[in-house]
Formats: sequence, structure tokens, C-alpha cells
Amino acid sequence: VEQALADYAMLLPRIKAKFGLSDSSPTIAFGGSYGGMLSAWMRLRYLALVDGAIAASAPMKFAVGSPATPGFYEAVSLDLQGADPACPERVRLAFSQLLALARPDDASGEADASRKVLAHRLRLCDDELSRGQVQHLLAWARNAFVVLGMCDYPYPASFLAPLPAWPIEAACRLMKQDPAEHDALGGLPDSQRGQSGSTVSLARSLRGLPRRRPGCF
Repeated sequence: VEQALADYAMLLPRIKAKFGLSDSSPTIAFGGSYGGMLSAWMRLRYLALVDGAIAASAPMKFAVGSPATPGFYEAVSLDLQGADPACPERVRLAFSQLLALARPDDASGEADASRKVLAHRLRLCDDELSRGQVQHLLAWARNAFVVLGMCDYPYPASFLAPLPAWPIEAACRLMKQDPAEHDALGGLPDSQRGQSGSTVSLARSLRGLPRRRPGCF
């Protein structure tokens, strides 16, 4: 955040110079969501550069690491619980199983074999996962639930990803499709479709459309 604000502070005088504006020309920062948060923080941090800010849909108290209650990820968990009381625990179990097999800080041959099992369990098209790919996988899975929470509208939406109405409820339903009660990891790929260009969209899976390649993601 600090770096982004500093970048804007460097950019503003150059924009004014490029368009022949004086240093005293009024400047209003504006944005939505994260951009809205930056707009408000820009006004607070650089009073001499920004005369006002319009922060639309800016969850200032939900910034990651803030002391707000609930926190950002706690708010996402509450979304899951609202859709299905059993869903948060199912997701936590899936992530526990994911981390146990991913072993992102372990470069041993045993860990490589464990990550190969993970690739099979997640039905990935590649047989193996490198440590770098595992880090990306963990971030992708986490961010997918964040997107589902932010776009949990009662109607289909596609501005962040092609999603159906009430995507949190749809994801929870898919997570529970795996018949094995203690194998939450098996339902994780189904709940996550639509969050990356390398996977089939969640909306597609819900509408019964064919996958990019049968049997894998």
C-alpha cells in the first residue's frame, strides 16, 4: 500500500506538467474497492497533493492486518457459514489436507512424492507440482474464496470471473459432492473453478458445460 501511494505521489506532478496544469490545480482521487481504499489513504497521507477523495465500496476496516472485527478473511468465513453452517469447517479441512500434501517449504524427495499425490488428488492435468507451483496453487485457492465472497450476488456476474447467482452457496454445494466425509480436498477443485484462466469456470461446471479436457483441470 505504501509503495502504491508513493508511486501515485510521484506520478501526479508529472501528469500535471504534461497537461500544462499548475501545481495548485485541484486534484481529486477516486476509486472503488481497493482503489477506493487507496484514494482515501492518498488523501490522508499526501494532503499537499490531493484535495479530496471519493472512495466507493471501500472496506477500510477490512484491510488485511487491520484490527477490525471481523477481519477480512473472517468476513469471508461468515459468508460461507451463512450459505451452509457446515461449509467453513469443510473448507478448513480441505486446506489442512492441501497444506499437509503441499509441503511448500520442503525440498526433499519425499515432499516431491507428496506433491505428486496432491496433483492426483486435485485432478490436475500435470502429474507433478513444483514448490513454486504449490505456492501459486495455495494463493489461487485462497483468493478464489475471496472473489466468491466479494461477488456473492443474487444474480450472475462476470466482472471478476464468470459466476452464477449466489456463488458462495454454489461452491459450498460442490464442496459437499465428494462422498468421502473426511476427504474435503476432493471437492476443492470443483468449488474453485472460474478463478483462473487455466481452469474451467465455476459457472461452466454449474451449467453442465463440457470441461476443457475431460477428467482433469
